[in-house]
Amino acid sequence: ARCFWFARQGRIEEALACAQQQVAICRDAGIEVAALYATSNVTLMESLLDRPREALEHARTAIARLHELDADAGAGHLYFSEMMALLVLDLSAEALVAARNAYPRLSREGDHYRLLLPLALLNALHGRLDAAARVAGFDGAIQASSGENASIVAPLLRNRLEPLLADGLPVDERARLVAEGAALRDEDAFKLAFDDVA
Repeated sequence: ARCFWFARQGRIEEALACAQQQVAICRDAGIEVAALYATSNVTLMESLLDRPREALEHARTAIARLHELDADAGAGHLYFSEMMALLVLDLSAEALVAARNAYPRLSREGDHYRLLLPLALLNALHGRLDAAARVAGFDGAIQASSGENASIVAPLLRNRLEPLLADGLPVDERARLVAEGAALRDEDAFKLAFDDVA
């Protein structure tokens, strides 16, 4: 909680220190799986600090260890962090693989909506602006209906997505696509997000 409290204030170094402390507490208590799951917060903060290579290495090491422990089912947030690091590194094809790994795991936890904005960006990066606008529209609708705070990674994603949409779609066309996306059902939004991106 302290990690994300600091992160929402833009105090990312302090947020990272809290995330690292959480991992250490779990590890010192002998709860390795919890320490590995908590590594997702470390890796997310590393990406926000523009340290994506560190984030990627830490996420993949934790995922590999969870595979060894047969605890991979809970690795959704680590795959999400892997995807974010890959997006920062402009490795969109690998980011899509990470997203596909994250989706079924995060769905079980009810956290799959956090994939929407990154998936919108991935579609835009692959030139599928119609799909990107619709997925972004669905993300906006979910955000409005849930009342939750925007993800701490949303500004990073929007700063890349918005220029792509603005440059590639006329204003009225974009508004129409966003409205169409907002009306989608969950399964249709994710099918669009994953099926349209190569």
